[in-house]
Amino acid sequence: LDAMNRSSPKSPMADIRVRKAMNHAINRDAIVAGLVGEGSKKIASACSPIQFGCETDVTEYDYDPAEAKRLLAEAGYPNGFTVEMGAYRDRLLAEAMINDLAAVGIKINFNMMQNSALGARRMEGSMPLAYLTHGSSSIADVSAITPEFFGLGKQDYAGEKEIAALLSAAGSTIDVAQRKEKYSAAFKLIADRAYWVPLWTYPSTVATSQELNFKATSDELVRFYDMSWN
Repeated sequence: LDAMNRSSPKSPMADIRVRKAMNHAINRDAIVAGLVGEGSKKIASACSPIQFGCETDVTEYDYDPAEAKRLLAEAGYPNGFTVEMGAYRDRLLAEAMINDLAAVGIKINFNMMQNSALGARRMEGSMPLAYLTHGSSSIADVSAITPEFFGLGKQDYAGEKEIAALLSAAGSTIDVAQRKEKYSAAFKLIADRAYWVPLWTYPSTVATSQELNFKATSDELVRFYDMSWN
């Protein structure tokens, strides 16, 4: 969400009430259950729950289209607004979110594009809203994802020095307690200020033989040295 007017002189999403409205507008439970599928979980933080440092005790925004409309009206958008959204995968999921946003008055000009093109638009600051996924290179630590989007770099659409400082401090120490404390504070601020609409985790499906001794891991890495034939 463009919370710092990178894409236009007056981005509606620079208003926290609009960002909260967008969080309330999307029925993530229904999308997870009906479209993403078994093994997926709705998330409230800007990280994966399996990653070290991912604080999950944060502000959550329940699906509440009436509250979304109220917040939009309070922010000066009683009839909603129109905004461009880019995506590079999962058109069906993107369209489900677009329908939810349209129901509260937020009309989306949808742009399905290659990941490289979407990344370039984001880096230059010209894509106000994007549906993204991030595998974090299977690294189970939030340092592999969150600083990329909240570290004041080219993909940062929040521009929060306080959050960036917390992430930098957490990433600059090997003290476990300090890392957890700093990361927790950062994720709570991200959620409180609704800089993202965290969506869901993706399920991982593995097919194997009954003759193989194999246990799938949450990081999706295949460790052949742990396998054996029964």
